[in-house]
Amino acid sequence: MFGFHGIWNGTSVLYDRGTNSHWLHLLGECIGGPLKGSRLKPIPCRHVLWIEWKRDHPDTEVMVPDPETKADYFSKESSHRGGTRLPPHFRVTIQDTDQRLGESDLLFGVVTDSDTRAYPFSELGQLASGVVNDTVGEVPVVILFDGRSGSAAGHQRLLDGEILEFERTRSGLLRERQSGAIFDRDGRCTAGRFQGQRLPALYGLQAEWYGWIAVYPDTTIFRSKNTP
Repeated sequence: MFGFHGIWNGTSVLYDRGTNSHWLHLLGECIGGPLKGSRLKPIPCRHVLWIEWKRDHPDTEVMVPDPETKADYFSKESSHRGGTRLPPHFRVTIQDTDQRLGESDLLFGVVTDSDTRAYPFSELGQLASGVVNDTVGEVPVVILFDGRSGSAAGHQRLLDGEILEFERTRSGLLRERQSGAIFDRDGRCTAGRFQGQRLPALYGLQAEWYGWIAVYPDTTIFRSKNTP
């Protein structure tokens, strides 16, 4: 179980109630306490609109706020991501800045064993296909972006020893160019040659630039003008 401990570079620091160790939430790394140096295992995720998630996962259960602490939650308006109104008590903690992107620019960040890359929504939105076939470090990846909902998902694209190339279907799914196999937004092949298989998981998350650059200062940045 975790609770809120404080703020570091505009991002939350959590504590675990078992050992009182402190953790950076963007890294999942313990930075202080008995578990210092430990890392939590990341879970690949998608940041999407509720209507889209319910469409793909109709049996989903929904977490509701604890009634006893509901008043302590940020309002929907104040917690909107990508805005420029960072709370003052968060802003004063920011020490690391990088002018390559705007402070609160939204991005999809990808982490591999050898590299990290930020895919700014402003760059992804310039792609007519909304799909990027890329390589981060030594890992072939595919990024799928939906400009309407402002959401992105990413997967590795090495399957059965082959590096696959993808395009987007009219319904927003992934189509493997050579075989025509269809993959859903969770990376599962629903029709075609690879049916029943799933693209390997990729650690990716949606973040704002100030937070991403604080924990991954050597990150590279995807630029749409370099992509055919």
